[in-house]
Order: sequence, then structure tokens, then C-alpha cells
Amino acid sequence: MAFERFGDDTGKGILSYPTVTLTPEGYVSFSMKAVKEFELNRYGYIVLFYDRERKRVGIMPTKNETDDGALQMKVRRTGISVYAAPFLRHYKIFPRESMLFKAEWDDALNMAIIELRFPANVAIGRI
Repeated sequence: MAFERFGDDTGKGILSYPTVTLTPEGYVSFSMKAVKEFELNRYGYIVLFYDRERKRVGIMPTKNETDDGALQMKVRRTGISVYAAPFLRHYKIFPRESMLFKAEWDDALNMAIIELRFPANVAIGRI
């Protein structure tokens, strides 16, 4: 089998869609693609929601730290993260390893949505 060159036309490993990662340590992290597409840098906080029936997490950005359930976003080199262990424990969301999800914006609800039933089909961590 011949080698393929990894370069500009292959995207250099950057996913073409916004993603959210849930970690076993209780963090919810947003890729730079999600930060840019959802304009998360305009906000300082998020509020989390859970749809038990459809197993979806809703992520609503807010500028108001006094909004009920507001969690402060931390800017990282690779995106933005939020410590959300109490939320994950409350809804019994226990990722055994970091799990990546495609995030989609819902204009009607004014929030990003991730479907817990459909993790993205990419590997995180070691091979």
C-alpha cells in the first residue's frame, strides 16, 4: 500500500464541524470551530440543559453570571472549557473516556445541541 501525504488538502486533522467534548473529569470543552461558529467569545458563561427523553445536552451561552445555573467559561489554547461535573453527575452522564460530539446550533432555542446517543466517529487520545 502506498503512503498518502498529509497536507493542506487533507485538513491537517481539523474537523470541518464544531465539536463538544465531555471528559471523565467533568469538563465540557468546545473546539475552536465551535467557539468561532457559535461566537462563544462574546459571552463569559453558559447554562446547561438536559433532554432526558432524547438524551441531548443543550448549551446556552450567556453574558449574565447571575443566570440560574450559569457556569464560567475558561479560555484555553484549543478552545473553551467549563467545569460541569455537578451537571454531569446529576443527570448520570459518566463518560469513561473523553467523548467527542458534533454540536449544532438551534436558532429557535438559542443554544448549541449535542446528541449523547451519537458520539462523533473520531478517536481521542492514544491509538
